[in-house]
Amino acid sequence: MRLLYIFLITITSLAISFGQDDFIYEDEIYLEYIKSVKFHHSGLFTSMPIIDLGTSGSLMLSFDDLEAGDKDFTYELIHCDKNWQPSDLDEYDFIEGFNGEEINEVNYSVGTFINYTHYELVLPNDDISWTISGNYLLVVYEDEYDKVPAITRRFMVVEPLVTILAQVDQPMNVSKFRTHHEIDFSINFKDFRIINPMNEIQVALLQNNRWDNALTGIKPRFVRGENIDFNFVDQHNFPAGKEFRGVDLRSTKYRGNGVHSIDRNAYGIDMLVNLDQNRYWENYHTYDDINGQYVIESADDRNSELQSEYMNVFFNLNLDEPVLEGDVYVIGSFTDWQFREENRMEYDSFRKMYSKSIELKQGYYDYLYAIKKGDEVDYSALEGNWFETESEYTVLAYYSEFGSRYDRLIGLANLNSVR
Repeated sequence: MRLLYIFLITITSLAISFGQDDFIYEDEIYLEYIKSVKFHHSGLFTSMPIIDLGTSGSLMLSFDDLEAGDKDFTYELIHCDKNWQPSDLDEYDFIEGFNGEEINEVNYSVGTFINYTHYELVLPNDDISWTISGNYLLVVYEDEYDKVPAITRRFMVVEPLVTILAQVDQPMNVSKFRTHHEIDFSINFKDFRIINPMNEIQVALLQNNRWDNALTGIKPRFVRGENIDFNFVDQHNFPAGKEFRGVDLRSTKYRGNGVHSIDRNAYGIDMLVNLDQNRYWENYHTYDDINGQYVIESADDRNSELQSEYMNVFFNLNLDEPVLEGDVYVIGSFTDWQFREENRMEYDSFRKMYSKSIELKQGYYDYLYAIKKGDEVDYSALEGNWFETESEYTVLAYYSEFGSRYDRLIGLANLNSVR
């Protein structure tokens, strides 16, 4: 009987343990009532969550719970390797303080159609801080005891020990000359000793703060003196795309840019976005965008975080025929660049268009249309590519010293394709 009791306790403990790890090491939302998740450098609302080691800066996480009321959300930090898998470290190796603390900055919506509770978390804080560089995963749990995953967010801590020189060029490959950006770069390590750069340095390249299409695991071409060269021909290329589509949802009273109509009714607010067209054959046009990001903001003289409304936003894409293979999605930072059911569009054969209603908070949103078939994603078919497109690129340099138990992030460079 005692053995049976021990066996049941062990099985229960394992079940709880597996439940706690029921998340992926990517930016993801696991509960349908968690909305408007933003994670960025404090004060820089469209920035990546990247921070230098040992600085006084901070990162800000914010989100809304549309079930409202009072809940206990806790959080933990997990150190990861350069491939976004848990590193071989114990908690005390990379944090000071304690995991599992509650998010205490809690406020409630005021005068909105849909009630929600707004949460904010600043990192580092008095309860926790990091001590080493590298990749980290922030995990937010609902319920302190059951630890149901609610949100995961990637972030990076950099110790700037090397200098990265990078530029955006037109590819040498003639077939990509007008449609792609090529990133050429090198690393100078004159102020930091690296014994075996060819085996100990790898680089990740990001376009517009995105990990879904990042180039990772890039190894050097050769080393000359204190310079590590990565300038391979026709390897570090990104489809240039076009400037992002954008819609201004900041006002519920007046039609912003890209808004066709606003309908306020007893159940809430409906926003109809202007009818979009396939841009594949469209010539390049220069206009300002925020490179796929979104910003929560109200233009109605209201508190943007607590008095902004949630609205049903209707996206419509005009296509004479449905896509024969694959599904069409509206996508951007506001969907975490994930292909979920909530942003998959449906084809209306009578109106000859794809449509989708998405619940969004007042703000400004960049977006694109994409076709997904299995694991393949095609942005080009509905958007096209032009070399002149303005994009932001990020170069991340990882150092895996022989014998070390973790990957250090020792350098970062940001560059723009037109500036």
